[in-house]
Amino acid sequence: MMEGIEPFLDQDSYSKLPRSKVVLLCTGSQGESRAAIARIARGDHPMIDLSAGDRMIFSSWAIPGNEREVIDIQNLLIDRGIEVITNDEELVHVTGHPRRGELIQLYDWVKPDVLVPVHGEAAHLEAHAVLGKAQDIDEVFSIRNGDLVRLFPDARHFRGEVQTGELYLDGEILCTPKESGVKGRRRLSFGGHIAVSLCINKLGVVTAGPDMSIEGLPHVESDDEDSPEEMIRQVVRGVVRSIPAKRRADADVLGEAIRRAVRAEIAAYWGRKPNVSIFVHKV
Repeated sequence: MMEGIEPFLDQDSYSKLPRSKVVLLCTGSQGESRAAIARIARGDHPMIDLSAGDRMIFSSWAIPGNEREVIDIQNLLIDRGIEVITNDEELVHVTGHPRRGELIQLYDWVKPDVLVPVHGEAAHLEAHAVLGKAQDIDEVFSIRNGDLVRLFPDARHFRGEVQTGELYLDGEILCTPKESGVKGRRRLSFGGHIAVSLCINKLGVVTAGPDMSIEGLPHVESDDEDSPEEMIRQVVRGVVRSIPAKRRADADVLGEAIRRAVRAEIAAYWGRKPNVSIFVHKV
């Protein structure tokens, strides 16, 4: 509790106070969907609601990448007749980040032996390191994401890197975005999947198939001749006829030629490029 300031009240007191005497301090200035400001803007906060004529002050700048979410919340408030004030209209921005003089004062109080600048872009980190050295701190480490520093019993900067960045909890597996397979699933959701299987003998003659499985393509009423299944059969027959027997006996060559042709034919029919897998079995 700060000297001269009465204790803050929690949200349970909101309904008991005159609305003209209330100042709310709310979380969510960066557009977080479950934070207080977003829930108030949507009208689904369990304890707090605003009305036309009320005023909301955003005392922060939107972090790059969060602008759309912040603007959406502000628009919801404005649509309800609530006055929204941002740093664009008034000098209301406040920050929890210390200035150089405040950092120097903190160093004088704490008298650290080791300084590890964190949080910010490379320019901020480097400027902080330079400031620390100017204050005669014994060990100042200028590091970046992934660097490894030991603070005790002796301060030391190790070579090598620690894995950093985004991690996905994919089902029960914790993995990087690349390992997760999410990119492939997005591709499947956009273009569906076509699997075609056929058998050839050593002379390149088709002995069975093509059989196919189609997932995620639109199904519309049409003549059998215009169905994707029949289109694919015709494409396979055309590719088989167009490739000389010697080359046709190479399963990889034949499979890639069919894959490209099927993808192009369905793209021309549908307007999207499907994901296509071809299985050519030699018997």
